[in-house]
Amino acid sequence: MNTKRAFRAAAGAALLAAIGSVGEAQERPDTDPALMPFYTGRIYPTPQQATYHDRFCPLSRVGIVVGKDVENPQPLVQVLADRIRAYGGAAETTASPGGDFPTVVSLGQTDIASQVKAPAVPDREQAYVIAPGQTNGRNLVVLKGRDRQGLLWAISSFNQLVGREGGQPRVRLADVVDYPVALRRGYLHGNVGTFEGGITPRVSMAYNVAFKFNTPVYKHLCRNYYNMKHKAGEWRDLTKHQTEAKHIREIGELLTPLGISWYGGLHPVVGPDNQKMNGSPEDIELMSRIARPVLAAGGHFYIQFDDYRFYLHPYDKQKFGTAREADFHILSELDKKLRQEFPKARIMFVGPFYWGPEGETPEWYGEPIEPYLRKLGDLPPSIEIQWTGPRVKSAVVKKEHVEWITRLIRRKPVYWQNCWNTAHPGYDHYVAEPLECWKEWYYDGFAQDIDCHTFNCSFPGAMTLVATIADCFWNPGAYDPKKSVEEATRKLFGPQSFEALEGLARELSFYDPFGYNVSPIAAKSLNELQAHLKEAERLWDLANSRSQAIRVYSSLGGAVARARDFVEKVKTNPGLGAAAGQVEEIRKEAVAEAKLDEKRDLFVSPYDFLGGLGPRAYSSKCPKRVALWMYGAESNLNTARMRFPINPFPAASDYDFTLCAQDDDLEKPCGLRVSLNGKVLFEGDSPFVRYGWSRHTFKLPAAGLKAENQLLVEVTSPGFRGQPPWFMINYAVVRPSK
Repeated sequence: MNTKRAFRAAAGAALLAAIGSVGEAQERPDTDPALMPFYTGRIYPTPQQATYHDRFCPLSRVGIVVGKDVENPQPLVQVLADRIRAYGGAAETTASPGGDFPTVVSLGQTDIASQVKAPAVPDREQAYVIAPGQTNGRNLVVLKGRDRQGLLWAISSFNQLVGREGGQPRVRLADVVDYPVALRRGYLHGNVGTFEGGITPRVSMAYNVAFKFNTPVYKHLCRNYYNMKHKAGEWRDLTKHQTEAKHIREIGELLTPLGISWYGGLHPVVGPDNQKMNGSPEDIELMSRIARPVLAAGGHFYIQFDDYRFYLHPYDKQKFGTAREADFHILSELDKKLRQEFPKARIMFVGPFYWGPEGETPEWYGEPIEPYLRKLGDLPPSIEIQWTGPRVKSAVVKKEHVEWITRLIRRKPVYWQNCWNTAHPGYDHYVAEPLECWKEWYYDGFAQDIDCHTFNCSFPGAMTLVATIADCFWNPGAYDPKKSVEEATRKLFGPQSFEALEGLARELSFYDPFGYNVSPIAAKSLNELQAHLKEAERLWDLANSRSQAIRVYSSLGGAVARARDFVEKVKTNPGLGAAAGQVEEIRKEAVAEAKLDEKRDLFVSPYDFLGGLGPRAYSSKCPKRVALWMYGAESNLNTARMRFPINPFPAASDYDFTLCAQDDDLEKPCGLRVSLNGKVLFEGDSPFVRYGWSRHTFKLPAAGLKAENQLLVEVTSPGFRGQPPWFMINYAVVRPSK
């Protein structure tokens, strides 16, 4: 079992032991994952209005009074009572609470609630109020919602104020008037229970309620994704889908009664063309059979065509000619068939053209983007359409981008956020890191211009990151990246966890510029790599001693193990390692192109630079070469450093710094800055070409050279990871000027 799976298996076992159906009051240690969201004394996402009091009510015995306006109250009461019991209290419903209940909680419109002067619930969807007071000498907390979800969020907020002092359960009192700015808040992740690191349906429900998500999408709930994704035609085997039937039922039993809209998904277009789903009556009927268990459990259907739609199945090619006509037929017929049995059913669809207008369409798709999207606009409104922004992985989204997609599909898009702004390999997020991007990427009013915000992620690694999105879209005006991630971290891992996890994120970030590649620069930095690993392991142990939840709700164990493995590989193979063959090829190119003379010149491969992302191969519209990638100034991946000596010193002449590189695909060159020992030598438009590898020589004046020197190359144009501007370094040569 690899390291990542080992940590997930341990996390799953711990969680199954910790979380089940909560019964009577039970003693739990303060590090128990079942206490998530851990008590911090504050409500999250940040409320519109909240006044916290330094007064507390005991929860040793709580009477819950339910108003007649609350339909099907049992699921809501269960959420409230389970929280009180988890912290060692007792709770039960009562029609008229007597003196044996020191604290009473009122849900909805009750007679007892009239004894508290509570503010009116705002006339907005999902709005709620919390108001504390007294009734006949007893503590009273009034929870009201404008609708069912509003009442659920009132309970969620009350639950976050439940903690204990001296082993005794209690709730902090607060006056709250609150509502979300974005009405639909969601995320996308894979199977629940089987492969997601122990994130069972029950834990998923607890997470949704705690962080107020009302549109979770389980992309592959309808099948064993990891076994079926690349097996041609296996999605047609209905017995395979039955393996997920238990999770589908459990998700429905937990989320549907709470009023949370959830989606279970299918990805039926992988494999050879003749094995893909097509628009035949047989395949449409088969898809409807796969969708029915999800709809019967109260969910909605999610269909991913995504990157695998083309080439078309021969049936679609002959019958319809284009994907736009085939997909319109498939979705229309499937929607009609499903809604006959489930009138409220919705379909969320991500097609092969899920971006625009700035991304390029692959030539082999064989048809343009706008006619396809325009055809989707003819679909009934019960079909929701996902869009990733102007590019496949979009950072900044402008109003004109949203207007473009809305005009074509004639409905608000469901936004699929396909990346985030960290410099770590694989877009990792090390839990305690602020996410500035949520403030920087979206314009004012973005939340109102889209139908729903969904974030593409994998649990448990992204649980903290996703929580910050809930905070931002609930109350954008109050979003503070540092405060938000700190509060989310404490709620997921315990109030004593943040400082150790914040330090751990810093230590793990030290490895980013090396790209986890065994290379000369890694070998030269071995002592530093070992020192940072020692501190990372100390902080990892410290964090775990404070909360068992860290192994359950994060993938940090895998990140620490990756750093450990990297350092060990550098120790045992301090040369070029796996990059040796690539470096040798690049060296030959430098000899042929830049007339490299290694008796006199210094050759610098992309593995000798520190910074950026990579190195990795690039071959779009140009010969394939390995290069170090750099992105825009806000990406944390916009710099590349290299060191070199002057021997003999002082320099007898100026030196030349010849760089072989490539600019991004935009017509306008990206901004570039080259500095020697902190002094700028060049700043302006990149002199390198796009769609090819070119060389440019920068002069290094003798007066600016030292015995040990640092050269810094920076992308100065604004931008984020995953989109232009970007810049790639293939190699460099440093030599005395002729």
